[in-house]
Amino acid sequence: MNRAGLIQPTSPLPTLARYRLHLTGVATGDHDIVIEHGEAHAEPAATTAPDAGIETDTETFVLLTTGRIGFEAARDDGRLVVVDGSQLPPHVGRWFKGVWPPSLK
Repeated sequence: MNRAGLIQPTSPLPTLARYRLHLTGVATGDHDIVIEHGEAHAEPAATTAPDAGIETDTETFVLLTTGRIGFEAARDDGRLVVVDGSQLPPHVGRWFKGVWPPSLK
């Protein structure tokens, strides 16, 4: 698992990318998932424009990270919106599947 604990890439990561995660609901906020040097980490949203964005509510995010709902299902149900998805890797949905709770290794 990556240092962020938010995603679990199952495919090679882009060389350099910034994805904005916009959460609404109980735990609102904007977070960037930054990919550089083959690793991903989370940081507070920057003023730098992201390559793409993901908007969802806290409940759906928890369901994604626990593997109880898939990325595509959440998107198809309107629970998750991809902003400027042309820059989002096609395999991004697999990044969130079952990453919570994080491994304590």
